[in-house]
Amino acid sequence: MFAVFSMTAAVFANSYDIVVNESVAINSQEKYKLKLIFSGKMRYWPDGKRIQIVTFSFEDDDFLGFCSYLDIYPRIIIKQWNSSIYTGSSGGPIRVSSYEEMLNTIKSTSGAVGYFKGVTEYGDGVNVIDVK
Repeated sequence: MFAVFSMTAAVFANSYDIVVNESVAINSQEKYKLKLIFSGKMRYWPDGKRIQIVTFSFEDDDFLGFCSYLDIYPRIIIKQWNSSIYTGSSGGPIRVSSYEEMLNTIKSTSGAVGYFKGVTEYGDGVNVIDVK
């Protein structure tokens, strides 16, 4: 049983591309800051632009894998998002159901950030940032 769990965790923990709207003026970001961004604790980019998180549904393997990549439990992220919505400090993330919808949403939303795994071509309107 442990071997199955370890293999599953290894699959989920593989690298993700962090993709931002072209309006976001950063080229790289530390992984711990990504954890702050996606948990809703960091709400503004360094230039003052509001961060808009774009994510897959909470039950989606891509969301669960991304949480593993960030080394954070999905329930922690969901709790933070729900809290920010309840207090009015944020409208919460935009939820999408496909990679195509994720990419189009990031391209059309100023300050947007999302994640991809296994995609090699993103086209214009977005930037892939280096994770340190």
